[in-house]
Amino acid sequence: MRKYSQTFILLLFIVLLPVKMAAQKEIFAKEIMAKSLETGKFAELDMISVFKTLDKKGHEKTGKVRILSKSPAKEKLDKRRISIVEPDEMKGTHILIYDYTDKPDEMWVYMPALKEPRKIVSNKMTKSFMGSEFTLGDMSVPRVSDFNFKLLKSDKVDGADCWVIECIPVNKTVQNRINYSKEILYIDKSHYITRKGEFFDKKGKLVKKLSVSDIKKIDPSTNAWMALHMAIENVQTGRKSEIKMEDINVHPKLKDDLFTVESLQKVEE
Repeated sequence: MRKYSQTFILLLFIVLLPVKMAAQKEIFAKEIMAKSLETGKFAELDMISVFKTLDKKGHEKTGKVRILSKSPAKEKLDKRRISIVEPDEMKGTHILIYDYTDKPDEMWVYMPALKEPRKIVSNKMTKSFMGSEFTLGDMSVPRVSDFNFKLLKSDKVDGADCWVIECIPVNKTVQNRINYSKEILYIDKSHYITRKGEFFDKKGKLVKKLSVSDIKKIDPSTNAWMALHMAIENVQTGRKSEIKMEDINVHPKLKDDLFTVESLQKVEE
């Protein structure tokens, strides 16, 4: 009986070992993603982002926005304000984003024609931002709890060692909000920055590819790094968009009242 029990325990260990290793990989992948998202946060940030979009016929659209962000240390909340600087016909438009760590994000938009700020419902997050391949949802920081993660392998991107992580929405609600059934992200092992991404539509087909470059240390005091150039391509339509980060200030001393809904129609940029 004892011999039988030992054999049974050994077989059980052999069967459960892959399950245990898979669980450990999931935990490790989740920790990587959590650190990657945390790396992209700053106590305060003020910068200019320049957009450019090309369709498959070569027609070009450009735009410029000012991005302000603030992450109060004692709050489970990251606040972000995006103000359109160019083109002139969109100037005066402001977007306010509250990224919560423990509940769904909130987003408001103010356009001069609307007369007052309006809250953006979750099913509008997939709408294009300024006619680009980036969406309104891309302007928010995703929550780790919204995804199941799996470490697929290690790979190199532009000579940098990366973890390759599969990110799958935990439910249909999250999937509908981001409009992707799956994401494959290449996370830099040195700086925890996403260097490459692949995004799949609800049918499981590849729809967009993200590439990142010009990664630089922007705050020596905290050893913070940032990708100053991002390009995304819609492989199904042939449209391409890119963002370049300029005039970055990581210690701007921003006032709290810049991040209120009421301020959107009062403050002139």
